[in-house]
Amino acid sequence: MKLSHGFILVLVLFFWTIPCSAGNITYYDSHGNIITEERYYEICQKNKITSIESEVVNKDNIKSIELRDQLRKFLGIYSQTFENKNLNKFAGFFTPDATEKGKSFNSLLPKYRKNFEIIDSIDYKIELKKYFFKVGAETLEIQGKFYAKWLPYGADWREKSGWLSMSLVEHDNSYRIKRLDYIIM
Repeated sequence: MKLSHGFILVLVLFFWTIPCSAGNITYYDSHGNIITEERYYEICQKNKITSIESEVVNKDNIKSIELRDQLRKFLGIYSQTFENKNLNKFAGFFTPDATEKGKSFNSLLPKYRKNFEIIDSIDYKIELKKYFFKVGAETLEIQGKFYAKWLPYGADWREKSGWLSMSLVEHDNSYRIKRLDYIIM
């Protein structure tokens, strides 16, 4: 089966939000550009960001452990909802003014709907790597790897992976996504 360029473009747009990759942690600026670790910490210091690394949690710091577990649970439910192709529930993970790669998330909903209709099955995972608070902005920033595998109707399985970052705001006893950025590797 030969795929049209339009179909391939739709799939690429669809998997902007799907998370995965291997290797060392890569640092990104707010535009998704890869930067050095030194530059990353310069930006954090300039923007008054305090960092909590999920891999370096002190056993006495129970709140950090609880936060890490909350974030992993949130990402698990988010991923499961995406796999279930439940557009209404999936859209509920985002704030009304949320952005995805600089565009209004709400403006991308028709693309999500169309992609959910042409995809038979999705396997989507996010691996939490870092999380930190952005002081003054009252957002929780997370970075992670995403892994996506999907089966379009009448076609073979496809795979993508890469890095993602999200700005989260507290909502009830969970979070909502204010900003989503990702880079497909």
